[in-house]
Amino acid sequence: MSHAALVAVVIALAGAAPPSARLVFNRGAGAESCPSEAEMRAVVARRLGFDPFDDDAPKQIHCALERSGGLFRAHIKVATASAAPAAERRLVSPRKDCAELAAAVELALSVAINPASAGQPADVEPPRARAAPVEPKPAPAAGPPVEAPPAPPPPPARVTPAPAITRSPPPFDRAPAAPRSYTLLARADAGVGFGLGPGATLATGAGVAVVWRALSVDVGGRWVAPSSAAVSGGSVTTWSWSLSIAPCAHREWLAACAVAAAGALHARGDGLALTATDVGLYAAAGARGLVDAPIGARWRLRVAGELVTPLVRAHLVVEGREQWAPPRLQVVAGLGLVRSFW
Repeated sequence: MSHAALVAVVIALAGAAPPSARLVFNRGAGAESCPSEAEMRAVVARRLGFDPFDDDAPKQIHCALERSGGLFRAHIKVATASAAPAAERRLVSPRKDCAELAAAVELALSVAINPASAGQPADVEPPRARAAPVEPKPAPAAGPPVEAPPAPPPPPARVTPAPAITRSPPPFDRAPAAPRSYTLLARADAGVGFGLGPGATLATGAGVAVVWRALSVDVGGRWVAPSSAAVSGGSVTTWSWSLSIAPCAHREWLAACAVAAAGALHARGDGLALTATDVGLYAAAGARGLVDAPIGARWRLRVAGELVTPLVRAHLVVEGREQWAPPRLQVVAGLGLVRSFW
C-alpha cells in the first residue's frame, strides 16, 4: 500500500462517528438512593471515553429503576429504527443499597451502546494529549571540538505481561433470560392474643407468601394455646386453630393486609357436674399490619399486629348459663422471622 493510500485509510477511520443512543431514564419511588439521570449519563460517558447520548440518535434506550418488595429492580429496553424487536433486560438486587444494581445498569447501558466496551474497566483514563513538536535549537558557534560524553547503557528490556483473558458478557441484542420477578417468603411467629379465649393466650403461626412488585399473598396457619377462666363450681378452657389468607400491599419496610381466617374452636368444662368437650366453627375477618426490618441478606425481623372480628360467635354455655363468648374484636400482637428464598 502506498503512503498516500495509508493516509486515506487513517483519515476515513478518524472520521467514523462513535456509537450513540437516546436515553429515556426514570427513577421511581423507593429508588432515591440510586444514581440520577445526570449521574448515570456521566458514569457511562466516563466508561466509554466519550459522551454517547444524543437525543436524535436512531437507537433508543429506556431505563427504569424502582424498589419494591424489598428489592431494587431495573428494566432496560433497547429499540432501534429497524424492524427488529426491542431487546429487554431486567436486573434485581436484594441488597440494602443501590450500589450493586447501579453497577450492573452502568455496564448494561455501556454494552447496549457499544458492545466492544464489555471488557473495558469502569474508570477509563482519557487519551493523553499529543506532545507538541520540539523546534530544533540553532547550532552553537564553531569552536574547538568537544568530546561527546559516553552514551548511557540501554535500559533493561521491559517484559510486558500477557493480557488477562476475561470472559465478555453476551451481546446485548441477545436478551438473556429475565430473572424471576417474584419473591418467595417463609415466616414463623409467636405473640399474645386477646379475646381469642377467656384470658390472654399464646398464639403461634407459620406461613408462606409470594411477593410480586409491591403486592403479596400470604397463606398460613395459627395455633392458639389453651386459656382458662374460673366459673362457679369449676373452670372452662378454650383453644383453637385456624388457616388464613392475607393479600398485602407493601411499601419499603411496611405492609398492610386484609385477613380472612377459618378453623375450629374447642371448649372444655372441668370440675362441673358434667365434664364435656365440644367443638365449634371459628371464622373471622379483619386487618393486619407488618413492619419488616432487614437483619441480613435474606432475613427480616417482623413486628405484626392483627385486629379481627369473629364472623361466627360461639357462646360457651355451662349448665344452662353462658360462661364466655368471644368479644366483638380480637387482637394479636407478636414477633417473627421471615426468610426470602430468591
